[in-house]
Amino acid sequence: MPQMLGKKPAVHDPRTLKLARYLAPDLPAVPESSDWSGKVGGAFPVYLNDQIGDCAIAMVAHQGRVWTANDAPKMVQPTDQQVVDGYARCGGYRPGNPATDNGCVMLDVLKVWRREGLCGGKIGAFAQGHPTDHRVAKAGMHMFGGLLLGVQLPRAAEGRDEWLAPPPQNQVGEWAKGSWGGHAITAC
Repeated sequence: MPQMLGKKPAVHDPRTLKLARYLAPDLPAVPESSDWSGKVGGAFPVYLNDQIGDCAIAMVAHQGRVWTANDAPKMVQPTDQQVVDGYARCGGYRPGNPATDNGCVMLDVLKVWRREGLCGGKIGAFAQGHPTDHRVAKAGMHMFGGLLLGVQLPRAAEGRDEWLAPPPQNQVGEWAKGSWGGHAITAC
């Protein structure tokens, strides 16, 4: 299956909440792993991300499915059209015009999701964790039902379902971080 990337380089806003600031040191123990995907049932839809670079909006749709499968009377199931509409709002995509298929900035997506809603839902807030702070990542996953991740994929990952990156000192050439591009995913 073809794979499309669509996460533009990260944009940082100093006003973005930092999750670590809201995790009290006396929180109950957080498990080593949490799995919120079980109630979703089956595979997650591709939402046309095999044809266009709408991964940041597909990420929103996937997380909405996870949350509502675990905490609502009925799981929300966004449509391909809702994802494409969100891609148009957040990334300027115009169906039929490949020149506009340029991906999204995740921070822009989060702001639209909070202010206006995307894929049938809104969020009240969002917070950022540091990519190497595993304590915060585990707590965020456990307490909030998932994490939204922006990753920089190496060219060597293209077309592979499974791969293991070499140690950082060997991540050069086709293994260089971001040599293929950025991708937005839900970890649930």
